[in-house]
Amino acid sequence: MLCLLGVAAGDGLAMTISFIDLGALLAASAELFTAMKLAGALYLFWLAWRMWRAPVVLPGTEAALPGSTPRAVLRAFSVTVLNPKGIAFFTAFVPQFVDPARPLVPQLVVFGLTFVAFAVAIPATWVTVVGRARKMLARPRLLQAMNRAGAVVLAGAGLLTATLKRA
Repeated sequence: MLCLLGVAAGDGLAMTISFIDLGALLAASAELFTAMKLAGALYLFWLAWRMWRAPVVLPGTEAALPGSTPRAVLRAFSVTVLNPKGIAFFTAFVPQFVDPARPLVPQLVVFGLTFVAFAVAIPATWVTVVGRARKMLARPRLLQAMNRAGAVVLAGAGLLTATLKRA
């Protein structure tokens, strides 16, 4: 659940970057877009590798306790903010909802806070549901399969990120 703080901060920074027109710079600069895209893809591959190799830890054991919460939050922040699709999304999506006749900053603040609220509430719901299910399904082979499935999803996201074309 605490990792969602990293996701919220990453989304907030991505929105801020796009709101101050760095999103337009990324859209105009092929080199900067490619660098961010590749950095994000490499990080996703690294996370996938770590998840694939992660030991199975049964809930309720001492090893199941988080080792370093600040590092986990920083990891979630890094994955979120290094995803160039986030900045591209905000740059393309937000202008459709901005009323040019009204002050810009309050509109952006409301949009940003609403997005971050949903970006935290929806995964928090899933974390709660999965956390309860994990306690019921705490079998080592199943947990290893879940780790491996997560690793494949992360590697797939890394591959999609690496092959993302500029529009």
